[in-house]
Order: sequence, then structure tokens, then C-alpha cells
Amino acid sequence: GSDTIYEKILEKALVPKVAFPKFLDKLNYITGGGVQVGTINTVSAGSGSGKSTLINQMVLDWINGRIANVGIVSLEADRADYGENLLSAHIKQKLHLIDSPEAKFNLIASEAVKDAAVKLFTNDDGTPSFYIIDERGDYNALQSKIEELIISCECNVVVIDVLSDVFDTLSIDEQAKFMGWQKAICKRYGTIFFNVMHTRKPASNQKSASQGAVMTEESMMGSGTSYRSS
Repeated sequence: GSDTIYEKILEKALVPKVAFPKFLDKLNYITGGGVQVGTINTVSAGSGSGKSTLINQMVLDWINGRIANVGIVSLEADRADYGENLLSAHIKQKLHLIDSPEAKFNLIASEAVKDAAVKLFTNDDGTPSFYIIDERGDYNALQSKIEELIISCECNVVVIDVLSDVFDTLSIDEQAKFMGWQKAICKRYGTIFFNVMHTRKPASNQKSASQGAVMTEESMMGSGTSYRSS
């Protein structure tokens, strides 16, 4: 009955949010303070437009400010590559542009960068500042590993970069089941998911998203349940 709605509104008002970084202040305003717990969020754009860069900057802000316990499911970059990308952003120097392996090693091994890495990758008590699953190709146990991130590692924000790689191996029905599982996890644990998605190839004689074409939700690869669940 409607006589119970007011109490539910009060309960909903106390549901916490995770704020976006300062450079996304307008998004914080639009969303009323950030991302509400227990939600699925999708980031999609054309190839090379900076989806992973955007997500990495968000992750960097969350772990530096100890704002969220983040779990990363990295399906393209392994731990070393992912860590290097975060460390580059943290020290504001693009390590991948150093062409000499010896020079790159010496810089990373220097006391200044080592101290920055320790601060980035560990909490003050020595525990990890975030957790990462770096899987590329074997997705059979992915759901159970993500649940391990949430339950055992206490991650309340889970980033899957990119979910399209998983969907490439699944049928439309299986993709829908995967999104149903995500929604169940959100409800059970209050997890925030960020799914990174590729876009479809354009029809012949049409511009692609990476060339500036206007995107719609239907531009995302895979089942429509991915954006309808977000």
C-alpha cells in the first residue's frame, strides 16, 4: 500500500553515493553527488576515444582519496600494463613513451618513483589499495572471481574493462543472464559496477564513432540488456 512509501523514501535518502573526481564536477551535479551504491553504469565510446583513460583517472582518484574499495577486471591490459598506466597518471609522466628499456627501468626503480608506487598501490597499513583480475580469454570462472573481489576483498566498486570482450564469447541469451547476475549482485551487496563497452562497426558508407558519428545506446556492441540495465 502507498502508506509504506514515505518510509521507503526516507530509507532511500540515506543510501550513500561514491562521488566522481573533481574534473567531473558537472557529472556530480547532474547525478546529485555521484554514483549511488547498487547500480550498474556503462561507459561506451568509439575506439581510441579514451574510455580506459577516463576510467583509470576515476580509479586513481578513488584509491588516492580512499573513497572506494575498487576491484578491477582488466580484460585487455595485464597487471603490469595496468599498473604502469595508473602509475604514469599518478606521477604525471607517461612511462610508455620512454623508448630505452634501461632508462625506463632505472626511472621506475628510482627512489622517487618507488615511493610514489608504494603510496599508490598500498594503504597506510600495508594492505592493497585495490585488487585486480587480469584475465584475457578464459572467462568461465569470471563471475565467481568477481564475487570473490566483492566478498573476500570487500570491493564496493567493480570496473570491467572491457565487458565487450566477455560478450563476444556469449550468445544473446547468455549476455542477458550475465546482466541479470550483475543486477542480483548489486541488490545483494550494494556493489557499483562500471562496464566499459565497445561500439558496433558502422554500416557501409557511414562514419564510425571514432570518426565523430553521433552515438546512441544501440551503438554499443552486444545485447541491449547491457544499456537497459544501466
